[in-house]
Amino acid sequence: MKKNKIKYMLLFAVCLMMLSFAGCKAGQDEEVSLAEGQNALYFLSSEGYSLKKVAFRLEASDPEGKMKEVMELLKTAPEGCKSVINAKTPILSYELEEDTVNINCSEQYNDTKPGDELLLRAAIVKSLTGVDGIKGVRFFVNSQPLVGISGEEVGLMDDSAFENSIDHRFAEYEATLYFADETGTKLVAEKRKVSYPVDGSKEYYVVQELIGGPEEAGHYPALKKEVKLLEASVDEGVCYLYFDPAFLNISEEVSAEVAIYSIVNTLTDLPGIGRVRFVVEGVNDPVYRNSLSLSSALPSNLDLIVIEKN
Repeated sequence: MKKNKIKYMLLFAVCLMMLSFAGCKAGQDEEVSLAEGQNALYFLSSEGYSLKKVAFRLEASDPEGKMKEVMELLKTAPEGCKSVINAKTPILSYELEEDTVNINCSEQYNDTKPGDELLLRAAIVKSLTGVDGIKGVRFFVNSQPLVGISGEEVGLMDDSAFENSIDHRFAEYEATLYFADETGTKLVAEKRKVSYPVDGSKEYYVVQELIGGPEEAGHYPALKKEVKLLEASVDEGVCYLYFDPAFLNISEEVSAEVAIYSIVNTLTDLPGIGRVRFVVEGVNDPVYRNSLSLSSALPSNLDLIVIEKN
């Protein structure tokens, strides 16, 4: 038993050396060629908002063994990359069922930032489905199917699930997010770097950061995590946000103005946006919490902002 353990550790060390040799310096997919018998493993770039492809060989001979080896290898990154899985990654278990890997995560997985979650999921799915005998991956949270930020189940994923939404490249933008102060009647600013797919909506991911809540002490959520943004787009200086009808009646612990203008003030701080229009599915003249009309595009309200003392 001890000899087998030592043998496995040596094989694992060899794999890591091979990964370090291939390295993240190779950059994007088109710059990395796979020799016969090699597989592709995906890591986070050093900046943390793109994926890097690394060529490597697996020592295991069967799909289940390869699955376990890939999940272990994703914990250690070559020079210039970041690991995909670390001690804070809320993965509870994973198993191979026929040709599908089922990954079960804890409730904390839902607290992962949207951009980070998409990169994590893409790296794992793309790495696993590159293995012979593994055709798809499903994610679960507390044994329940993972629900995406659109409110729908993510379902079975393979490599093609990320072709249009990620393309291995993310951009990063430093946004000013507005959250509630301790009274729930004013807004306080918080700088935050937001990563988003280069072919996606920056505005969508900025609002998702708002929904995720503040990181600084003395700042409080202006929106509950139950808020589901369906889509975001920008046209002629107006940012259009699409919600389902439940958005209008979600009870918040802050004033209606603070909840709405946390979104408006945040988005109008982005280049090219002067107003925000709230579009609610099936509602012609939406009224938020029976008190604030959303029937027209709203400009920023700077009177709600409190300038904090350092």
